[in-house]
Amino acid sequence: MSVSSNPVLSSIDLGVALSSNLVTVYFGADGEKFDFFTNQGDWSDYAKAQAMAALDAYAAVANLTFAEVDAPEGATFRLTKSESSYGSLGFMNPPDPAYGDTQGIAWFNSLPYWGDAGSGLLDAGSYMYTIFLHEFGHGLGLAHPFEEHGASTVMPEIGDGLGLDQGVYTVMTYNDGWPEAPEGLPAARDWGWNLGPSALDIAVIQDKYGVNTETGKGATTYVLPSENSSGTGYLAIWDVGGQDTIRHNGKGDATLDLRAATLLAEAGGGGWVSHVAGIHGGFTIANGVVIERAIGGKGDDTITGNAADNLLNGRAGNDRLTGSSGDDTLLGGAGADWLIGGTGADTLTGGGGADRLIGGKGQDVLAGSKGRDVLTGGAGADTFIITPGDGRDRITDFEEKDLLDLSAFGFDNFEAVQATMTASDTALHLDLGAAYLVLSGLSPEMLGADMVLI
Repeated sequence: MSVSSNPVLSSIDLGVALSSNLVTVYFGADGEKFDFFTNQGDWSDYAKAQAMAALDAYAAVANLTFAEVDAPEGATFRLTKSESSYGSLGFMNPPDPAYGDTQGIAWFNSLPYWGDAGSGLLDAGSYMYTIFLHEFGHGLGLAHPFEEHGASTVMPEIGDGLGLDQGVYTVMTYNDGWPEAPEGLPAARDWGWNLGPSALDIAVIQDKYGVNTETGKGATTYVLPSENSSGTGYLAIWDVGGQDTIRHNGKGDATLDLRAATLLAEAGGGGWVSHVAGIHGGFTIANGVVIERAIGGKGDDTITGNAADNLLNGRAGNDRLTGSSGDDTLLGGAGADWLIGGTGADTLTGGGGADRLIGGKGQDVLAGSKGRDVLTGGAGADTFIITPGDGRDRITDFEEKDLLDLSAFGFDNFEAVQATMTASDTALHLDLGAAYLVLSGLSPEMLGADMVLI
């Protein structure tokens, strides 16, 4: 997918790039002037480290290397700061030849949201850290999504709200953070904003400079933040491989979504946000990244899979788990859960509680486990597993193509299974002693020996 032909991506692309993937960075000294920017006060070690961390956040997703130098001559980026009572928080010249030798000069307002290491005001996830990311985006060739400038267009509108023009989808917006989050914006300036470039930024930066092929190698677990504190913010996951997991360890209700950004002018174009209710931070997933597993916490979680073969585990709480086109395993855990399989050959296990299992298309395996469960196989030849201790379960759509697995009960023959059967006007009942099963719409003669595994 080319950036120029994609109206979402072209909206943040200036059409220019640095000539080298090695970027040298110079921090201005007190009183040093570049163009009309005069640096005020020396950069502290903390401020330097956080600016370099914001640059390294781009290096984590793209084939870029940033190195500090101690002289301005020949430096790719020359960074200045000073106090200003005006509204602007930063500015940076892009790598556009029209800017001549002022390319790469940046200025940051050190008055309203600047601080020392103890303040946390420049930490990853802080508002000023987001300003670093935004201005460095300009320095690398990114544009504002809301205006035409150079090669950039205006971002397409989606629905009635801000659409993709939000910080959680692109740091090049003026709508920082996630304004349309259920909680709105945070009241703090030291947490609750961006931890790195967002999914749309990543796609354009990678188009310009190539891909970082090392980040996320191996099995990686991404843990959702469970408190609003230093380091909490929004991160677009760039991960190149391995069996990876998004996990929630807390008590709050969480949304875990394994779908990657589509980069299209639609919901999900910049990704879907995994987060915990009341927390101003979480994850989206960059285009091309596959996260295979999602594990919920103790709250009532909503978990959505992707096209890969997923493991979705709700754990405690009344959870709703939805697979997609892969061959998924869905584990409800404790609580009254909804497990929805999707189009693959899925395995759904309810766990404790009164669960609702829906296999969807494909040859699915459904096991209600403990509790009063309702199982619906959907299209395809499905297998329903009943075990001792399962409680009272109902299968709503058992047909000749399906298989009832009663092997855990130790029946000697099918006649022994028939001895447990009684019929009502609307269903076939099997009193299995350590479990009770209702097959809706069946009569005893409709359940044959070839439909039961003993």
